[in-house]
Amino acid sequence: MSSTFRYFAYGSNLLKERIHINNPSAEFIGVALLKNYKLAFGNCKRVLQHHKSNSHWGDGGVATILKSEGDNVWGSVWKINMDHMAALDSQEGVSERYYDPLEVVVHTLDNDELVCRTYQQTECELCDPTPQYLSVVQDGAKQSGLPNTYLSFLMSIKHNNYQGESSIYQQVQEKKLDGLKE
Repeated sequence: MSSTFRYFAYGSNLLKERIHINNPSAEFIGVALLKNYKLAFGNCKRVLQHHKSNSHWGDGGVATILKSEGDNVWGSVWKINMDHMAALDSQEGVSERYYDPLEVVVHTLDNDELVCRTYQQTECELCDPTPQYLSVVQDGAKQSGLPNTYLSFLMSIKHNNYQGESSIYQQVQEKKLDGLKE
C-alpha cells in the first residue's frame, strides 16, 4: 500500500499556504485538467440549515465541481501523506457529509492520466463566494500556474461583497507572512 495519495485541488487548496494549514505534507506535483465538470460556488444545504453560512469563510459560497459534459476544471495535483487523509477529510466536512470524496482521472499538461482524490459538495445550493475566499482561489491558481485563459475565467467570477470575518482567510494571510520571513 502506498504511503501517499494524490489530491486534485480546484478551490482554496490551490494555494500552498492554505493546504499546508491542515496538510503540511502536501507537495505540489503539477497542473491538471478535470474533464466534463464545471466549477461552481455554493453551500451544502445541511450547513445552511444550522448556520447562515460556511462559518470558516464567512457568508458566501465555497468551491465545488458539478458534472457538466464538455466543461473542464483546471486545478493542482498534490501528493499528500496517507497520515493526513483524515485531516483533509475533516477539513472538507466528510463525516458531516458537506463534501463527498471522489476518485477522478485528471489529465496533466503532458496529457498523462492521474487518478486523484477530490471532493464534491453534497446538496449544494449555489451562491457567490466572499471576496476573501475568491482571492485565495485566484491567488492559488496564479501560484499553481494554471493556464491564462482559466485565470481570466476565475478573475471574472463575481463575489458577494462580504466584509465580515473569515477565520481561515486570516490563517492563510498569517502563513503567507510567515513564508515571507523565511
